[in-house]
Amino acid sequence: MFLATFSVVVAAIVENKRVRIAREHGLLDQPNMTVPISVWWLLPQYVISGLSNVFTVVGMQELFYDQIPIEIRSIGSAMQLSAFGVGGLFSGVLIYGLSTLGLCGFIGLANCFTYRKVDDDYAPLGENTSWIERPKKTILFSGIDGKMKVA
Repeated sequence: MFLATFSVVVAAIVENKRVRIAREHGLLDQPNMTVPISVWWLLPQYVISGLSNVFTVVGMQELFYDQIPIEIRSIGSAMQLSAFGVGGLFSGVLIYGLSTLGLCGFIGLANCFTYRKVDDDYAPLGENTSWIERPKKTILFSGIDGKMKVA
């Protein structure tokens, strides 16, 4: 767990360096441009992440071989692999759920901007803005006889 956390810290340091170099070269607003930084800056975080995975797999394998009786050792190996499978499944479900929440938030914000008051934004731009104005008061109600009346 320490190595996985340390890998994320190293990745954050490298990302800060990448953003600083992009800012120095004026590339922050140009997403299709390549930042002049070597790909080798990514090596430490991937090496540390790989070591973390190696220690995790070897540790789990040793645990299952030490704690499980000889007769059912193959089931221990299957349990080890199923732990990785269940972890992959849960991470996929978590990513799907969070991306769905993000999409719902984006759609909600888009609706807020879609239905904003047009007359506040565009009325000062032109002289003839009568097409923007809405009726001041129109209320439709049904009388006792069922006919619609306008107030």
